[in-house]
Amino acid sequence: MNKILRQSILPITLSQDIEMPVGSEILDIQSRGESISIWYKGDLTKEKEKRTFLAFETGTDISNLPLIYRKTVQLANGSYVLHFFEVDRTAPFISKGDYIKLVKWSDDVFDGNHPNCIQSGHTVYGTVLHDLEAGYSFALTDVTGDSHGWFHTSVVTEVTSEDTFRTMNSTYKIFKLSPKVTEKDIVLVDSEF
Repeated sequence: MNKILRQSILPITLSQDIEMPVGSEILDIQSRGESISIWYKGDLTKEKEKRTFLAFETGTDISNLPLIYRKTVQLANGSYVLHFFEVDRTAPFISKGDYIKLVKWSDDVFDGNHPNCIQSGHTVYGTVLHDLEAGYSFALTDVTGDSHGWFHTSVVTEVTSEDTFRTMNSTYKIFKLSPKVTEKDIVLVDSEF
C-alpha cells in the first residue's frame, strides 16, 4: 500500500471538487492566508474519485443535506468563519418527500412525437412520492405547472448517476430544491494540484 500524505491548496471560490485516490482519508483543513489547504492521506496506486467540499457560513440551514462535517475554519483573523463539509455520496441524492425540479432531458423513443405531448425540456416541480429505483415508475405529487397535481414517468430502466435516470422512453435530470439553500448560502471550493 502506497499511502502518501498530500496537500491541496484551494482558492476561496464558489465551486470545489477535488480528485484524490479512492478511499483517501481527510486529515485536516486550515486557512492559509487567501487560500484553504486540505491535507489527506491516500494510496496513489488506486484510481481517483471526485470528492465535493462545501463551506457554509454560520447560521445556514443545512438540515437534510447529505453532508459529513470536516472542519470549521476562521479567516481574516476570525472575522469570517466557514464550516467545511463533504458531500456524502453514499447517501441517496433524493428521497421520498424531497421537493425537486424534474426535466425531461431527452426523448429516446418517440423522436419528438410523444403521445402525451411530453417533449424534451418538459419541466415539472413537485414532491418525490417514493425513492428512485429501477423497475418502477418515478412519481411526484403536489406538482406545480401540471393540471393533475401529480406526474409520473414510464418505468425507470437505469439510474445513470445521482441526478439522472433513464426510463423506457426518455432520459430525465433531477434538480433538488429542498431544503431551501440558495447559492449565496453555499461556498464550494476548487482544487489545484
